Amino acid sequence: MEAPAYYKPLTEKIINVCGTEWGATKKAMREAMRHEAFADAVAKYKQTKRVTAESILKLCKPVMNRLSIEPEQGWLSYIYDYLASGLFFDEGFTETAQRPAVGFFVTVYEWFLGLEDKKDFDLLTDVIELDDEEIASSDITEQYRQFKAAVADSHYIALMRIGREIKSFDPASHTIGVHCWRLASVPKTRLQKKPVSPWMWRSSVRLRFRTT
Repeated sequence: MEAPAYYKPLTEKIINVCGTEWGATKKAMREAMRHEAFADAVAKYKQTKRVTAESILKLCKPVMNRLSIEPEQGWLSYIYDYLASGLFFDEGFTETAQRPAVGFFVTVYEWFLGLEDKKDFDLLTDVIELDDEEIASSDITEQYRQFKAAVADSHYIALMRIGREIKSFDPASHTIGVHCWRLASVPKTRLQKKPVSPWMWRSSVRLRFRTT
């Protein structure tokens, strides 16, 4: 079965990102994907309107298990704790050899999140973003860009979407819903003259979205 057109850019991103940010060598990533026939798995993957972490885990798990030993708590729970540890200090969490597998999953998961069909916009799932004109006319353009970079670097959307599936509390609906309501309710004052920094953002989410 032929792999979809996005397979090559996806694998290039996996190799580059995991080889520089997640502690895996490019050679190891290539060999793991080749040995586990990742191209065939992607070709067989049934893309749906909304991506689930569970479906991406099923797609990625053979490669992940070749890269690292599966944690006792299971992959999704571990990945959630791993990403959360980047935002919230947790004495009980220690980064282990699972890092390359986590990076592989997160890279693939975020790729498919980006392919989601958003024709039927969901205020509890889809994030409203400011358009180029709004950003350019703002007095806090650079701070907003820093804010977006902090969200992306922390893989916060992936963290919340995983939490939706494995936690009793739905952090994605709460966070995204409040964000979309705020922007949609006051479109002419979306960017106020108040600085937004990654530190402020991290502090605010600590109080509102930490789950146990």
